[in-house]
Amino acid sequence: MQLAYLTGSHHYPLSVPTRAADKQRLCDALSPTYIIEDDYEFNRDDHSNLLFDPHSERHLLVGSFSKMMFPGLRLGYLVVPHHLAGPMNRLRSELFREGRMLDQAVLAQFIFDGDLDAWCRRIQRDYLGRQQVLHDQLRSLPLVRSVSPPSSAISLCVEFEPQVNDVQIAQTLLKEHLIVRPLSPVCAKGDSRSGLVMGVGMLSGETLVREAQRLRRCLEALLR
Repeated sequence: MQLAYLTGSHHYPLSVPTRAADKQRLCDALSPTYIIEDDYEFNRDDHSNLLFDPHSERHLLVGSFSKMMFPGLRLGYLVVPHHLAGPMNRLRSELFREGRMLDQAVLAQFIFDGDLDAWCRRIQRDYLGRQQVLHDQLRSLPLVRSVSPPSSAISLCVEFEPQVNDVQIAQTLLKEHLIVRPLSPVCAKGDSRSGLVMGVGMLSGETLVREAQRLRRCLEALLR
């Protein structure tokens, strides 16, 4: 087998990881020549579910700075073994026009100075704290089966009892300017799970606490 393509540390919408042990078993069984991981969480010290080894001759890592930093930064990255750098660079020059050179130059300096590592550590702590706020507000609501455990991902999922109409709840919350996504439309046929998927990237601090409390009050009324 030539290539294994793996994702990711936090899967949308349930925010569950593909464990490193499962990835390793798959690679041991298939013995691929190259292993690509599509994941914007790249620091193995912080993300134990990532197999990527920067010293390996067979590991590649692809991701997006849009998720790592902010959505307006429309830049991605591909980390390859040294022997593939030349061929990949030639392929890139054939497929894509040069663009956004100033953005790339500024970002390269940002990485070189070590600021990207500091930013990632900061935002991971921040997302963990934001998720904890939502988790604490929502975990004891009626008809809630589970809330995904707080992590450094940008979303979490509240799972309801199967009889709850999550689509209707999401539509009602939208009228209150609370934007969430219902879980059931993305479930496979025969999967009766119901719930809400919500992001934590847009609110922080006292605003997040206030909106989380408002969300709890609205959900409590709807679920009762």
